[in-house]
Amino acid sequence: MRRWLPLLVLSLLVPALRAQEATGTYFVYLGSFTTKAAAQVHARRHGGWVLRTDLYRGLTPGYFAAVRGPFAERADAEAALALVQSDLPDALVRDAGAPVLPRALGDAALLAAVLGDLVVVTSTEPDGVNPCAPAEPHLTVLVGFDQTHGAAGDAPAAGFWVVERTGEVRPVVPCE
Repeated sequence: MRRWLPLLVLSLLVPALRAQEATGTYFVYLGSFTTKAAAQVHARRHGGWVLRTDLYRGLTPGYFAAVRGPFAERADAEAALALVQSDLPDALVRDAGAPVLPRALGDAALLAAVLGDLVVVTSTEPDGVNPCAPAEPHLTVLVGFDQTHGAAGDAPAAGFWVVERTGEVRPVVPCE
């Protein structure tokens, strides 16, 4: 059942991103990591964001890169690289190639930036745990952004319940 979660999250983001123009495919690579958490720490420390390498054809899939950009022109990426090389001598400019995401979704780089910080938390709950939740077994899905950006105690931006028996999707509502 959880395979559809990324598609659902993507469908929620598409309207906001559709109007964006393509910005370019050059990135300043600050570092490449096998875990999103490690990439996020590195990106925060060096003023970047996390790019899933699976989203571009010219990058090795399966990694999380701490990056700056994207830049439409290689010269602009090289100028940005010069600013970070004193702290990160191994930083480099990469042409990510064509995005994997269809152009109809909007700016692939903007979407990649959003997805880099998106957090989806799921939990299966029996009935009766939360008086505002469905009264039968369900999956709770909370969607938000990496907590290191916001103040401590930030709540997820949105959520929904999926009733196991019927597949019905209900928005998470606060108890009154």
